[in-house]
Amino acid sequence: MKKIKLLSTAVWLCAVILTINSAHAQAIKPGQWRFGIGLEVAKPLGSLNDVSNLGLGLTPRLQYGLSDNLAFTLTSGYYNFFGKTYTATLINPFSGSTTYTVDGKDLGIVPVKAGIKAFFSEGWYLGAEAGAGFETNGTGNVKLDVAPALGYAVKQWEVSGRYERLMGSGTYGFVGLRVAYGFGL
Repeated sequence: MKKIKLLSTAVWLCAVILTINSAHAQAIKPGQWRFGIGLEVAKPLGSLNDVSNLGLGLTPRLQYGLSDNLAFTLTSGYYNFFGKTYTATLINPFSGSTTYTVDGKDLGIVPVKAGIKAFFSEGWYLGAEAGAGFETNGTGNVKLDVAPALGYAVKQWEVSGRYERLMGSGTYGFVGLRVAYGFGL
């Protein structure tokens, strides 16, 4: 229930931001640099959902305008997927039952991705990023990280949703919502 409230709040916040700023859609100018910092909420999928129910992240992004409707991006940051808590009860016919609780470990990922944003309508864009995801849990695992996205950008705010897939030893993915504030450099 807590996760549903968190996601509902994030969606509501995005709607308010878009409504307030909808009259000033972002224009990409060739040769212009922009910097933005985003907050992310992620829902783990597949095997990642077995160990975590929720991920949160902070992602700075550098953007360079290649044309009026195309931009190059560099994104990094940090995602934290919170470990699940497991409870099991063992029944011993001689001494009764014993309940054990184990807190799962968090999984941290540092993404380093390059990509493009192609604006196809006033403020709306399709994005694609690829790069590496570095796990920070001491295993040294590095995964291929790919992420298609759909987003909407206005003067200083941006909201995007995406599916992110990390492939390698132990492939997994998640869907994410990013709300970002940006400015020209």
